[in-house]
Amino acid sequence: MQATHYLSQEDIGPHQLADLQIFSDMSAEHLRQFLSICKIFTYQCTEKIITQGVLKPWVFILLRGKIRVLVNEVEITVLHQRSDVFGETPLISRSPPTATVEALTEVSCLAIDVVLLSEIHTKGNELFNASFYRYTTRLLVGRLARMSEELALVKSVFNASVAIGKTISNPL
Repeated sequence: MQATHYLSQEDIGPHQLADLQIFSDMSAEHLRQFLSICKIFTYQCTEKIITQGVLKPWVFILLRGKIRVLVNEVEITVLHQRSDVFGETPLISRSPPTATVEALTEVSCLAIDVVLLSEIHTKGNELFNASFYRYTTRLLVGRLARMSEELALVKSVFNASVAIGKTISNPL
């Protein structure tokens, strides 16, 4: 893993950050504050970004590349969209992550320092807080909806399999 220094507004161009949705509602001052707690992390293929059970104080926004999310070594999903957020557990609780995240290609991420983020929140930045958490909540709600759809599909396939098994074991 390679990491840059903490960012400034001058880093938006070289790191191609201008189109990130998270910045759309931020004032120039909030953007300056936000970038001051962010770094760019780069990972090589197969490198672990997050390890299940190991707490790190970073939340990530995918800039480039493809990652996979594993729970107990079972692949749950693959993320490859610019602006995908992952590793958000430290935002919500102080519990360790419930998944491992691994690079499938070379990956670049905007990494947000959660410890420093909590300091920004204590400086009376209500508009920044609302904007940041509204963005994060929208992403999590979307992820929850997709996971609910997948769970419903798995349950329907499971129930159909159980019904077929009963029919086979109890023929007329």
